[in-house]
Amino acid sequence: MSRISDLHQDVADLEVADLESVISTRELSLRPTRPPDHASENRALVALVEAMTASPDDILQKLAETALDLCRAHSAGLSLLDGDRKRFRWAAIAGRWTPHLGGGTPRGFGPCGTVLDCNIPLLFSRPERHFKYLAAVAPYIEEGLLLPFYVGGQAIGTIWVIAHDQSRSFDAEDLRVMTNLSHFAAAVYAARTRQVAVQADVHSALATENSLRGILQACTESVVRHLDAALARIWVITKDKRVLELQASAGMYTHLDGAHSRVPVGHLRIGLIVQERTPYVTNDVVNDPLLSDSDWARDEGMVAFAGYPLVVGGQAIGVLTMFSRKPISRATTETLSTIAGTIAQGIRRAQGEAALRRSEAFLAEGQRLSLTGTFSWRVATDEIMWSEQVYRIFEFDQSVPVTLELIGTRVHPEDLPLMYEIIDRARGDGSDFEYEHRLQMPDQSVKYLHIVAHGTRDQDGRLEYIGAVQDVTQARLSEEALGKARSELAHVARVTSLGVLTASIAHEVNQPVSGIVINASTCLRMLATDPPNVDGARETARRMIRDAHRASDVITRLRGLFGKKDARTDSLDLNEVARGVIAMSMIELQRSRVILRLELADDLPPVTGDRVQLQQVILNLLLNAADAMSGVDDRPRQLVLRTERDEGDGVRLIVQDAGVGFEPQCVDRLFEAFHTTKPGGMGIGLSVSRSIIESHHGRLWAAPNDGPGATFSFVIPRGADSVTAHVMSNP
Repeated sequence: MSRISDLHQDVADLEVADLESVISTRELSLRPTRPPDHASENRALVALVEAMTASPDDILQKLAETALDLCRAHSAGLSLLDGDRKRFRWAAIAGRWTPHLGGGTPRGFGPCGTVLDCNIPLLFSRPERHFKYLAAVAPYIEEGLLLPFYVGGQAIGTIWVIAHDQSRSFDAEDLRVMTNLSHFAAAVYAARTRQVAVQADVHSALATENSLRGILQACTESVVRHLDAALARIWVITKDKRVLELQASAGMYTHLDGAHSRVPVGHLRIGLIVQERTPYVTNDVVNDPLLSDSDWARDEGMVAFAGYPLVVGGQAIGVLTMFSRKPISRATTETLSTIAGTIAQGIRRAQGEAALRRSEAFLAEGQRLSLTGTFSWRVATDEIMWSEQVYRIFEFDQSVPVTLELIGTRVHPEDLPLMYEIIDRARGDGSDFEYEHRLQMPDQSVKYLHIVAHGTRDQDGRLEYIGAVQDVTQARLSEEALGKARSELAHVARVTSLGVLTASIAHEVNQPVSGIVINASTCLRMLATDPPNVDGARETARRMIRDAHRASDVITRLRGLFGKKDARTDSLDLNEVARGVIAMSMIELQRSRVILRLELADDLPPVTGDRVQLQQVILNLLLNAADAMSGVDDRPRQLVLRTERDEGDGVRLIVQDAGVGFEPQCVDRLFEAFHTTKPGGMGIGLSVSRSIIESHHGRLWAAPNDGPGATFSFVIPRGADSVTAHVMSNP
């Protein structure tokens, strides 16, 4: 069966009757009237009231079914004007016309429109004779009794019953019953409209981005506007759950201060509602001492009060209340119950959002102050997300999508190989990474970044890194300034030490050397006499030898004073010694943009030696390797530190760089004192290092790599009994 709104049957050949000929309302008073059935009518009205409370969304359909039953009609329903008031929509239908539910008729030409125009009940007989489009509707209308209903003086729609054949004719009793039902329809529609309106207002308020007070104020104003409240208020419990604070007030009072601005939980009716988490409704406000001053209630004409706890997850977080000068109906209490739950959820959500915004503000401010931002990188898709601070560090617009290519445009050209190597390594094994690189900004200024990231996998095994980026430019510049100052100070100290050593040698050796000179002159004179004084010359030569030994002893003593100390021996783990050196030198290596790879053997036996001296050797080899790569820009500055067992009973440590290397024919000179390949170098480090290793009964040597760079290695015996020699310390 098609709906009226969709019918296009051609009925042009039907003869159109006058409107008056299809209206037979006068016959209602002429026909025999059936006796009233007040008991059935009362039961039906009670059922309608209960239905209004239990399922307000279905009340119009229930009303149509009640009209069908009480009037013993074939069809019954309600027609409501649409929002534009140009059509009637059949909102509820019971009986044979049920398939037409949702259809309708034009406002300007139809039985419903005629009833509203006349503003009286009308009985139609075979209305398709005038409204010819009804001829296509089945079953056809034999009689139709239609009554208008209004809300607030405005026409809303009609309620109607239909007989589809002559087995049923309507009478005055049907008119009386339908009149009562039309009044009930108006009341139902008004109540339902108020319920829908206040619920819509509450949802609309909660959907805004206003403050919590602004949201709750809009809710109380809606209660006043739609539910006949003289005063509506909302209190919210404090964090310690001991006090209710007034957050919104509408109606006769809008202030938030005063005697009831803070109510302890459990005090007065408001506090008890929260404590007991139970609604409270009364239509006798004057005689309830826990509600208000009875004189105030009497003077203001207050009759009713309703209070509903605002509960979320079993916890009361506030209370919604209203005072009214009219008794509060069940429909109103049901509406309050519904919106109380909605408001409670809104409060909890708003509080959560406020806490989140505050947390985000703290985080953002902390990131800004510490120059640290956060990022995520989904490896499979290369989707990258940055915090605001990372955008500020890189000086990119936040509307620009972040890609690895975009990041590469900011990375210093010399550091791009390092960045791509870290990325490739992260894609491969999913391990955490930490490194530093530079940015070259559009104004050619340089920033130093420290990056650390942790890799995680989701349930599908997809890899994602969560990390932090810190701008360490100021710290790095400070470190460089400090390093430069230390270097200059060390240089001054070395120069001073050498000056002291030179002065001491000159002072101490001057006397025996002078004696040697004098004795040599005397010896020459004695040999020049004729005859030569051989015995005297022999004695003078002995004195020269004595003075030479004395000079040697002076130099030996000064060398021990300025460059030697007794070695201390301990049982050592060479891996642990190497890690200590790395910890001390990591900043210097990172500053030099060196990529350090450790390959430490797990089964190394302990060695016997002086920890400080061995650390001095390893440190010297690492820093020499970093210096050898300082001018390398066409490949990664990779440095490998490896430990392993040596053939026999030794332990080997290897330092391999990718620097400039050295010519094979120069290998023997590398360990000569005062031989250096570095500008400003003293040529002492490798010589001292070899002396230390040899004092540990070991061997230190160098070899060029097959490719770029060089490899320095030393071997010391396993578990040496002692270190007996004296070795030079750092000059």
